[in-house]
Amino acid sequence: MAASGKTGKRKSAKRAQRKGGPRKDPSDPDHNLRRIDNTANATHCWQVNVKRRGRTISKNFSDGTYGSKAEAHAAALAYRDSVLEQVSGAGYTVWRRNRGQLRNSTGVVGVGRYARRRKTRGGVTRQPYWQAFWHDADGIRHTASFAVAEFGEARAKALAIATRRKAMDECAAELLRRGQIYGA
Repeated sequence: MAASGKTGKRKSAKRAQRKGGPRKDPSDPDHNLRRIDNTANATHCWQVNVKRRGRTISKNFSDGTYGSKAEAHAAALAYRDSVLEQVSGAGYTVWRRNRGQLRNSTGVVGVGRYARRRKTRGGVTRQPYWQAFWHDADGIRHTASFAVAEFGEARAKALAIATRRKAMDECAAELLRRGQIYGA
C-alpha cells in the first residue's frame, strides 16, 4: 500500500470533498436533511433528500410557509420519517445487498471465480475455485468455496450461485421476521 502512495488520510479527505459534503450517519437525527440559507435569493428552508433504488425523493420546507425555522424543521423530520418508512423496509435492505456492480464479471452478485496459488516441487500451481459470499441479517460476512478440480467448472459455479441465493433468501426471511428498517 505504501508503494502506491495511497493512505487512509487521503481517502477520508477525498470523501469529505464529495459533492454535498460527507455522508451523514443514519443515527444522526438530521440524516437525509440539509439546511438551505441563501440570502441572495431569499431561500431559507430545510430540504429532505432520500435516494432509494436509483430514485430521488426531494422536498423543501420553507421557514415562511411553516412560520419559523423550528416548525419547518419539525415538518421536514415528519416528512422524512414517513418517506423512509414507505421506501426503506427489509426488501430495500435485500435489494441493496443484491445490487449489481459494474466490475462484476460473473453476472451474479456475491459470486466470484478465484485461484489459489500453491507452491509445489514442480513450481507454482493455480487451483481455481468459485466462491459465494454474503452478509447475514446481523451483518456478519460468510463465504462458501467450491473447487473446480472437485466439482468441475460449471457445477462449482452453479453450487456457488445456489448457496448465495439460499443464503440471501434466508437473510430476507429473517429481516422480514424482525421487521427491520434499513438505517434504523
